[in-house]
Amino acid sequence: MVGRILSGSKEGENNEMEIAKKYIDFTHIKKIIKNNNDKEILCFGGGTAAEIMMEQILYRYRVRCFVDNNKELQGKTIHNIPIC
Repeated sequence: MVGRILSGSKEGENNEMEIAKKYIDFTHIKKIIKNNNDKEILCFGGGTAAEIMMEQILYRYRVRCFVDNNKELQGKTIHNIPIC
C-alpha cells in the first residue's frame, strides 16, 4: 500500500490522496472482499491508502482494525477503527 507521500498543508494532503488513488486497484480489492464478505477484515497499513480504502469500499464491510508498523500511526483511528 502507498504510505504518506507528502505532508504538511491541506494542499499537500489532497495531492497525497490523488497520488495514492492512482496506485490502488479497487476492482481487485472489491473482488477479494466480495468473495469473503462474511469475514472480518484486518488491513495492513494505516496511512493514506487505508483512508482511501475506507472511503471507497471498506465502510460497507466489517473492518476489525488496521495494522501498521509506523509507531506514529499506532493508537490513532480511521473512521473510528483503531490502528494497531
